[in-house]
Amino acid sequence: MTAHKGIALSLVSSVLFAVLCYYSVFLHPLNGWQIAGWRAVTTVLLLMLALAFRKKRGPFWHYLMSVIKSTRLLIATFACAALLGLQILIFCWAPVNGQSRSLALGYFLLPLVMVLTGRALYGETMSGWQKIAVLLAACGVAAEIMMVRSLPLVALVVMLGYPPYFIIKRQLRNNAFFSVIAENLCLLVPAIALLIYQGSGKEWLPVGPVGGGGTLAGLGLLSGSALLCFLLASSSLSFTVFGMLSYAEPLLLFLVSLFLPGEKLTLASLLTYVPIWLAVLTLMVGGYRKVKASARHSRER
Repeated sequence: MTAHKGIALSLVSSVLFAVLCYYSVFLHPLNGWQIAGWRAVTTVLLLMLALAFRKKRGPFWHYLMSVIKSTRLLIATFACAALLGLQILIFCWAPVNGQSRSLALGYFLLPLVMVLTGRALYGETMSGWQKIAVLLAACGVAAEIMMVRSLPLVALVVMLGYPPYFIIKRQLRNNAFFSVIAENLCLLVPAIALLIYQGSGKEWLPVGPVGGGGTLAGLGLLSGSALLCFLLASSSLSFTVFGMLSYAEPLLLFLVSLFLPGEKLTLASLLTYVPIWLAVLTLMVGGYRKVKASARHSRER
């Protein structure tokens, strides 16, 4: 796959995740827990269809058997599934509870937390651009803490919940496509149990413009397609380019939040967002300069 196709897939993935956030308006009267349960179930169905379409059922079965036979891989898979499930839950819960802005804030801060994680755990050096970005983000976080005396719980779950997931994945270095399917399969039983529990005495299906079944099919299509585009892009782009493109998602999530009920942008909140936006822009500039320097070095060789 060419780099241009990888860039396109990354951008499509970010757009689909942003649409998925807005999609909650069509899922009334389901609550966040029910939406998360249905998203997990429908995503598994689409991923299994993708597996069959790519004729990878045999290799995936062998991968699954290797996971079951290895205590280390099995524990790691369940741990990743739990962390992934938490993120799916918070992503589905936030939009229907007026917390989309906090969700976007968490995704804005995530790249900066990843930079600090790399520095702390792997001794990765921080460039001047990264140091400036961390300082700007710290100013935004400090402003939020001074105003409300804490960071939103939704933002904390996103920014602190993803790094352990990526750390485990980095240690395993296994097939990304197969591992994500295995993790989603682990979520299937808890998701069904959650739907049964939450559906007691409540609506099981959304009203939706195309009926309950059609609306849920759209949920699975959006979620699964976004995930597949994300995986294909991550495997075809350099870490730096992929990291730069990943900043599109929180920006789109923030824009989507402006159109959701219960959300409003105040002048005081800009004291938090403006420094963090500048921090993300600084990271993007630093990443762009790194890509240009790498390309120039390759030409000189």
